[in-house]
Amino acid sequence: TGTGNWAKWDGKLTGTAGTTQLANVAITGRDGRFTLRGPIRPSLFLSGVGHNMLEPVTRLDISAYAQQRRVQLDAHIASASFTLAAKGRVDLARNAFDQLMVDFRLTRPSGILANLHGDAVMAQATLNGSFAAPDISYKLTARRLGFGAAQVEGLAVAGSAGEQDGQWRLPLHGQARRISGVAGNIAPLLHDVRLDGNFAYANGKLMADDLRLRSNGIDASAVVLAEPGKGVYTGTLNGRINGYRVESVGEFNLQTNLDLKSGANNSVRLSGHVMARSTRLLNDGMRNFPGGSMLVASHVRNSNTGA
Repeated sequence: TGTGNWAKWDGKLTGTAGTTQLANVAITGRDGRFTLRGPIRPSLFLSGVGHNMLEPVTRLDISAYAQQRRVQLDAHIASASFTLAAKGRVDLARNAFDQLMVDFRLTRPSGILANLHGDAVMAQATLNGSFAAPDISYKLTARRLGFGAAQVEGLAVAGSAGEQDGQWRLPLHGQARRISGVAGNIAPLLHDVRLDGNFAYANGKLMADDLRLRSNGIDASAVVLAEPGKGVYTGTLNGRINGYRVESVGEFNLQTNLDLKSGANNSVRLSGHVMARSTRLLNDGMRNFPGGSMLVASHVRNSNTGA
């Protein structure tokens, strides 16, 4: 409800459900300048991630100046789980964004997934072009981001996204200071991690044929083909792993050629060839073996439902 005219209009959006207040937002209008300020509680009507992210109260602080179907926007939305700021121009005459800058800060990661945790998790994006297929440049950073025991420290991911010939293209450049909380013989190899490549998305399929993963102990290339909506994931991983340690045996340099494929009931199967050459043997019997080194080649198959 509200009263006034184009030059001066004052109103309020309010609502209750029983004794619970759903909204109490003050709205003003001054010659095309509009503001909305106050709390809302959309989480009462949502479940899952939407409920978790918006509870208990979501606060709005939005200013917009409209002139000739162009809106200059300055919006801030916040809850206990996140803050979102958007500033820039929305062109309703062309149905397009004009340098719309978005800043998102995740303050309670467990609102997305119970086992997700982190510190200083932030994302920035700039949108230009049509509402249907804007050009997007983005950056994601986190001092720490983890799931369960595994965590990434010093994360920085940057790239862009744009639609071309019916296909979304997403160049990706990422790095992390280290990844910890994984298997003990892998963790020492995951310092100064870098991931580079180009993803493409169309018709529900996500593809990448030039991914490159590097760290202090790994240099590998990967090909990925996924249909997330169907839970189908396939790919290959080829490369080398230096300094892989097998307790009581020694350290090895590995050369891998592996295929990854998802199956029924959320199963994931890894199979392929691995060749291991020893660089340091800890077992006296093996160290004194003729030649003083080991070379092992094997076909492997492993699945999250059993080896």
